[in-house]
Amino acid sequence: GVCASGKVVCNGSKNNVTCSTISKKSSEICDVKDNDCDGKTDENYLYKGLAMGIKCDGVGACGSGFVECTPGKTSEATCSTNANGSKSQSQKEICDNKDNDCDGGLDEGCNDDGDLYCDKNMSTSGKPKICSKGG
Repeated sequence: GVCASGKVVCNGSKNNVTCSTISKKSSEICDVKDNDCDGKTDENYLYKGLAMGIKCDGVGACGSGFVECTPGKTSEATCSTNANGSKSQSQKEICDNKDNDCDGGLDEGCNDDGDLYCDKNMSTSGKPKICSKGG
């Protein structure tokens, strides 16, 4: 961890030894480092109960990936294939009864006004189509 580069030295009261870099110890954050110098990396951060590096299933149509720290954030973990993951499989949402953009919602924007026609800015594919009266 961040303390690994230290040397064994006498402590201030000269009755024990300690690591010279122990003062670098800090609270664990999700950054692929052992910040709290306990020999474990990012152990407090889980994705759906899964630890770092374990195989995970992404949200919606996003496929299998691995648990990782969410890129750009130090306080959460994600599946690498999620929309916020390093290998995102997120795509533009289309009206196909799938969560293409991997955000947990199906076919957002397809029929926002409730008239059963697909909203004109959305494309449709697959079966069943959510918008029963077409595009």
